[in-house]
Amino acid sequence: VYVVTLEIVLSELEGCESLKQVSRTARRLGEILPHEAGLIDQRWVPPFTKLYEASLEAGRYSTSPGRQSQRDALNDMIDKLRQIYPRIAFDDANMNKRLQEIVKKWTQLAQQGLDKLGQFPEEAGYIENPYICGSALKPNNRLFVGRRTLVQQLEQALNRENQRLHIFLTGERRMGKTSTLNHLSTLLSTRYLPIILDLQSPDILSSTAAFLSKLANAIYTTMDARGARIRRLEHAFLQEAGRENEASCYHLFNEWLKDVEALLERNDQTLLIAFDEFEKLEMAGREHYLSLALLLNWIRSVIQNHSRMALLFSGVRTLADVNPDWPGYFVNVKTLKVTLLTPDDARTLITQPLPGFRGEDIFGEEGVDEIIRVSGCHPFLVQAICDELIETLNVERRKRACHADVMTAVENVLQSWSAYFQDLWVRTSAPQQACLIALKCLGRATISQIAQQCAFNEQKVQQTLQELQWRDLVLVENGCYRIAIPVFASWLHV
Repeated sequence: VYVVTLEIVLSELEGCESLKQVSRTARRLGEILPHEAGLIDQRWVPPFTKLYEASLEAGRYSTSPGRQSQRDALNDMIDKLRQIYPRIAFDDANMNKRLQEIVKKWTQLAQQGLDKLGQFPEEAGYIENPYICGSALKPNNRLFVGRRTLVQQLEQALNRENQRLHIFLTGERRMGKTSTLNHLSTLLSTRYLPIILDLQSPDILSSTAAFLSKLANAIYTTMDARGARIRRLEHAFLQEAGRENEASCYHLFNEWLKDVEALLERNDQTLLIAFDEFEKLEMAGREHYLSLALLLNWIRSVIQNHSRMALLFSGVRTLADVNPDWPGYFVNVKTLKVTLLTPDDARTLITQPLPGFRGEDIFGEEGVDEIIRVSGCHPFLVQAICDELIETLNVERRKRACHADVMTAVENVLQSWSAYFQDLWVRTSAPQQACLIALKCLGRATISQIAQQCAFNEQKVQQTLQELQWRDLVLVENGCYRIAIPVFASWLHV
């Protein structure tokens, strides 16, 4: 039944000559993918899942009302197709070749759609909205600006001759940590092979076998895409080892890793494995999904003994904040911070998010300055405000914003993204909240003035302000402190 299903589906996919026909295949793919259907070999699920997602994007393109949303759909479709590895999808070389031709044809159809969109004259009174709010930026997205200092620090830590430093990337939510991870392949030397594991995914930490299987598969596909052929470590083998005990999974994985590292050594390459939302490890250990002690010891072993593997951990909280016992496992780990943009980088993001976009003409010089001021150069808030401004201008069929529009956009951001501000506040300790409220009332203030307002001693206030500075919520200038992000200050209710 598997072979028959495969032949029928491939024939249908090969017959697509337009994006509309591609979108119609979503129904067929959606029918065969569920495990309960029993229609395809589970080894075929990854490529067919990406084809299914690509077909959905083709459908989104056909139904989207605006050119920017159509363009986004086609770019997302191409991105899904790039995540298919036709040469290794099936055991049959002929089937792999057919899949390769399908991916090639669908990619060409999407690119033709993008080319047509670029030929249409701009709709009267309509401004394309290039800003992205709430989602991590994908690789090569021009909205990813700045971070030059951060990249230099990454390179210096990774390229140390005597002993490589591993990285802990920290910063507040929506500051751009995941976007930075997504751009590692373009930011760093090609000697590094970045692999990103999202620990928020519910299945990755469900067991030791699942965790190591996801990691092994990511290593396999990344190296294969670079032309480095290695043996695949099957999930079934890890599952079988896990029936004995969890330590057996690590033994099997480490034995497989020896061949991987030997090839990396010959090619002078290094795996850069990034664990996004690393705090989720603690939850997985607490719920006994896997042995956290074994995982942390494995991490320490990799850091100390595997020269062709570099580890990067990304999260909101510091290691000590998650668990005071953790820093001992993370030796030779350097903390780097994803912080606010510089004013120059914020200006670039506002005025030139895409080639040909003239933000200075739309917002005006005073408007650009005001966006920079009220956002505090926070990358997410810069885009959220600009997004609201463009939406308002398009609704009212205007081409240029005024100062009042910026204020309206800020009010809309406070309402639309209230959950973001609430989350920021909930994760703030009682002393931090007291200091922020004091600064809301005082505007700019010294430590002694804040201490008097909060009824705290000055030592406690100083320590609390240092914590708020680390979180990019407070700035100090000439001995006076103020809230770093005016939009956030507006949200605070005193």
